[in-house]
Amino acid sequence: MSSGAPDTCKKLTIDFVIRDDDPEMAAVEDDITQDLQRIGITVNKVVLDQQAYSDAEKDGSFNVVFTRTWGAPYDPHSYFNSWSVPSHSEHQASGALDPPLSREVLLEKIT
Repeated sequence: MSSGAPDTCKKLTIDFVIRDDDPEMAAVEDDITQDLQRIGITVNKVVLDQQAYSDAEKDGSFNVVFTRTWGAPYDPHSYFNSWSVPSHSEHQASGALDPPLSREVLLEKIT
């Protein structure tokens, strides 16, 4: 299968971290991986047990990871507030945002 990415694109490989005890997560990861491969992104599936997955979320050892919302099924305030807590993957991921849209700026807008 040929990549959908032009020859001039930089090759990209990412680590997609999933839990070993969540078949729904694995199924969705597979769908997303297929879509990413269509545009030329190589995906390394990293399957971890519950504790290792939690550790990866906390220390930022991932490129892509699933998260669960807190509160009602669509509760953006609780979700964005979780970005301020170091034990959540969003905290790690949002720390890499460049100004002018840094984690601090986002949190100021919602609190």
